[in-house]
Amino acid sequence: MARGVHFFVWRRYGVTPFQHNAIDLGNGNAIHFSDGRNGIAGPSSDPVHFTVAKIFLPTLTRNGTDKIHLVAHSVSEGTIDEVVARAKSQLGRRGYHLFHDTCEHFASWCVTGHAKSCQVTAAAERASSVATKTTLAVSSRIAVKSFDLMKPWGLAADMVQFGTKVVGHRFGLVNPNTRKKTGRALGGTTAIVIGAIGGPAGIAIAGGAWFLGELSGEVTARAISTHQLRRKRQPTTVTSSSTFIESSMP
Repeated sequence: MARGVHFFVWRRYGVTPFQHNAIDLGNGNAIHFSDGRNGIAGPSSDPVHFTVAKIFLPTLTRNGTDKIHLVAHSVSEGTIDEVVARAKSQLGRRGYHLFHDTCEHFASWCVTGHAKSCQVTAAAERASSVATKTTLAVSSRIAVKSFDLMKPWGLAADMVQFGTKVVGHRFGLVNPNTRKKTGRALGGTTAIVIGAIGGPAGIAIAGGAWFLGELSGEVTARAISTHQLRRKRQPTTVTSSSTFIESSMP
C-alpha cells in the first residue's frame, strides 16, 4: 500500500457491516477516526471520545485478519505529501457525527478536499427510495386489493439493491458506480419478477413504483452530494493532546 492512500477495512456494528476508512502514512501507520480508546470510530450513540489519531496498521487490521481495500477517487486535490499533511493536521480533532463527519468524510477530505461519504449518501438514497416505494405499494394495494401478494416486492428489491452496493466490493465490483448500476439492475429485476405475481398490471405497478422510488432516491443522493461538496474543512492546529496520541502509537 502506498503512502497517502485512502483505504478501508470491513467491520460490523451488530449484524450490520460498515467500512472503516483511514489514510496510510507509508511507515506502518495510518491516521483514522478512533474511538479514543485504541479502537475505531463507528456507528455509536456515544461518540464523545471519538478522536482523529494515528494507529499501527496491524492493530487496525487486527493482525491482518481484516483485508485492506483501496479507495480510488476521480479527483485528487494536492500531492501525496499534501494529503498526508492534511491528515496530520487533524490529529487530536474531535467532532464525529454519523451523518456529516465520519471516518469516511475525514479520509475523503484528505484526498479530495471535500468531506463526503458514499455510505451516508447510499443509506439516505435507499431510505428515500424505500419510503416512496412503500407509499406507492400501500396505495396500489388499497386501490387494487388483488395485489395483496405483492407486499414483499419493495422490501425484497431494495434489500437486493442495497446489499449489492454494500458488499459488491467483495465480489469484484470495486468501482462504486459499477456497484450502483449493478444493484439498480438487480433491484429493478427483482421488483418486476415479484410484481409478475399480479399479472401484467402487477408488473406495471411494481415497475412504476420502483422507477419512481429510484427517482426519489437519486434526487436525495444528489442533494446530499451537493451539500457535501460545499463543505470545506480547514486544517486544525495540532495540540499537545494530539502530539501525545501520535507518540503513544507504535
